[in-house]
Formats: sequence, structure tokens, C-alpha cells
Amino acid sequence: MSPNIFAKLFRRRRRESREAPTREDFMKLIPVRNPIVEWGEYADGGVYIVVRKGGGVKKEKRLNLDDIGSFIWLNMDGRNSVEDILSRICSKYKLAKVEAETPLLLFLRRLAERKLIAFLPREAISIGEKRRGRRSSSEG
Repeated sequence: MSPNIFAKLFRRRRRESREAPTREDFMKLIPVRNPIVEWGEYADGGVYIVVRKGGGVKKEKRLNLDDIGSFIWLNMDGRNSVEDILSRICSKYKLAKVEAETPLLLFLRRLAERKLIAFLPREAISIGEKRRGRRSSSEG
């Protein structure tokens, strides 16, 4: 994906009066991490995210994700849709979809509100991969 696409995704926008996607459409979207966000993994597999606050003095805060939050973050690799991540959570943690769906959606919403992630349709991911010279999974 070109840096231009990311700049458009993560810039602050005025609230627009556009319709929210349906649940079904949202579940097909692919969450992608903001490429300028610093993050890392601890030895135990836990994930931390470094959040920087602007102003005169640079302030830095480290968000430590729990086990499930870390699992979700690591699965946001630009290939998995929200639905794919939900299925993986249910499989790994032996949860029913109805148990896991609402907490997952709330977590993704909080990450998006902090501009740590954005959501792309699968088509945008495929176009970005073709432009970089990679073969998309749909090509034979």
C-alpha cells in the first residue's frame, strides 16, 4: 500500500454524515495497524503499544494488551478480516461467537478511535499488493 493511502486513513476528519456499514459489511473489513505506531512483543507473547501525545514535551504511554488483546493485535496483519479474527478467537479460547463478538467490536472501535488502526475493504488491500508487485491471494 502506498504511504498516501495510510495518510488519508489516519488523518483526523470532520464527522461526516455517511451511513455506517451494516454488521455484515463491517465483518468483511480488514483491520490494519497504523504503520507509524510503535509496538512490540514481550517474551511471553504479550503486546505493548507506544502511544505518543503531542505538545511541547513529548509524552509517551505504553499500553499493555492482555492475552486476547495481544492475540487480536497480532492477527491484524492486513490479511484477516474482522470475521476471520472473530473465528480465530472463538477457536483458540473456546468461545461461542455471541460471547466474543461484542468485546471484539468494542476493542477494535477503541483502537480505531485512537487512530491505532483503520479498516479497509479487501479490494483495497489487493490493489495495494499489486502496486507493490506482490501477487494477491486471489491470483492464480
